[in-house]
Amino acid sequence: MSSAKVTVSVNSRTYEQIVEYLKEQYNPQFNEIAASFSFFMRQQEEGKSVREYISDLRILAPNCNFGDSLNRMLRDRRVCGIQDDDARRCLLTRKKLTVKEVEKLAIASEKALNDV
Repeated sequence: MSSAKVTVSVNSRTYEQIVEYLKEQYNPQFNEIAASFSFFMRQQEEGKSVREYISDLRILAPNCNFGDSLNRMLRDRRVCGIQDDDARRCLLTRKKLTVKEVEKLAIASEKALNDV
């Protein structure tokens, strides 16, 4: 079976129609559920630094559409996904932490482990 391809002249389309077509082709919409799944499943990988893990989460987060909950999601995922169990236990004992504080503490803990 061959697939028939219909070609439409650019001249028969309005500027808006052409722009819309190009957006659909080159700027596809992300599947929010799939993006969130990738975000929530992300763990710090063996051999990757905390900074690299944090960078991975920052790259994944925008397609999740977390809105006003973005900082909380980044904070919580950082705590849950780091490899260092001792650092995680320490972070879990704190009642209030900002996303920046989690980042600083996790990086400091990793540095301390590497310096030993």
